[in-house]
Amino acid sequence: TLILDKVRVGEAAQTTASLGVKLKPMKGLSVGLDYNLAAKHYADWTISSNAMSAGDATEGDERGYILKYDSPWRIPSHSLFDLNAGYKFPISDKITASLTGNVNNLFDVEYIQNGDDGSAHDWKTFYGFYGKGRTYSVKLKLNF
Repeated sequence: TLILDKVRVGEAAQTTASLGVKLKPMKGLSVGLDYNLAAKHYADWTISSNAMSAGDATEGDERGYILKYDSPWRIPSHSLFDLNAGYKFPISDKITASLTGNVNNLFDVEYIQNGDDGSAHDWKTFYGFYGKGRTYSVKLKLNF
């Protein structure tokens, strides 16, 4: 019998939250800031013999021999801020334009994005990937 009681879902944060604010200080201009939280995030896992503990069933238990998977390593929580701005303006009577810019991960936070659980269910045996650092984008859109 394989027991998976209290084993967490891997590869997806169990608690997420986001909050955004957008200001329009003048006609055509907008500035926004978004906050994103990812918490209770566990490493992805697969059932393998080196990740389980074994034992006999307790007296009165009908399940027989038990294999139990220990919960995967909990990836540290992280919070990110993203900044965005946009400006819409006319070019002519029939053409309008919008210029937008984004700065994602504004404070260049180092965080673990995802990864696979190791045999000891800790950071030492975890194999994962860092998330992206600060990135920028600019877009010019013409409407005609």
